[in-house]
Amino acid sequence: MLTRSSFAALLLVLTVALTPSEARLSQVFHQEVSLEELRLYGAWVLVVRLDTPPTRTVSVPYSLKTEAGKRVESTYGLPVARVVVEEVIVAEGEAPAVGAALELYESESLSMFAITLEYEASGMSESPIFHRFKGENLYATHPADARFIVFLRPPTPLGRQEGPFEDAWASMAKAIDGMSAFAVGGAVLPLSRRAEVEALLNPPGARPVAPSPVNPTVTPASEQAPRPDRPRPPRH
Repeated sequence: MLTRSSFAALLLVLTVALTPSEARLSQVFHQEVSLEELRLYGAWVLVVRLDTPPTRTVSVPYSLKTEAGKRVESTYGLPVARVVVEEVIVAEGEAPAVGAALELYESESLSMFAITLEYEASGMSESPIFHRFKGENLYATHPADARFIVFLRPPTPLGRQEGPFEDAWASMAKAIDGMSAFAVGGAVLPLSRRAEVEALLNPPGARPVAPSPVNPTVTPASEQAPRPDRPRPPRH
């Protein structure tokens, strides 16, 4: 029997491992994004190296009331990659400084948190679709001199999320304050592909159209219409 605590732990593993789930209560689907499409998602394209330590898990404490009226106190583990900026290739808006230390969370993290809250409250969960690029895994072990190209979204404050999970979202907003998100899952390339990336960032023709969901019958959690008693997961 999959308990609420073990389900939350499973979601954390899914976020880090980035593989489809075989969990009975929820499945995570991925739609592959090409490198050409990836450039549509990232406002920042940076050359980075891993910081020390290269990763950490941020604890996000939260409480909520279930539909049965029970008060639940729990903690969500948010995996974070830590990098240092070595070069800015593209930056829309204010660019990060060379030498700046950045903390990066997965593009799926907020939707996965929303799914966790929904499951804690009702015992039900969604089966989302996430866009994914087959890139490098920064959570794996890499040589000290490894350099990467990352596609990121700049830090954006997470606004107030009204509804029964408002306090939980306030806790998440505090946890990710100042962090950047990967443009899509796996949006990391080795520096050896720089010429390929730069060619795509300056294409001679029109920009490609962003991909549509691979399975139109299953809607990503971030795109689902909110139920009357549920807050819409934040678009980030």
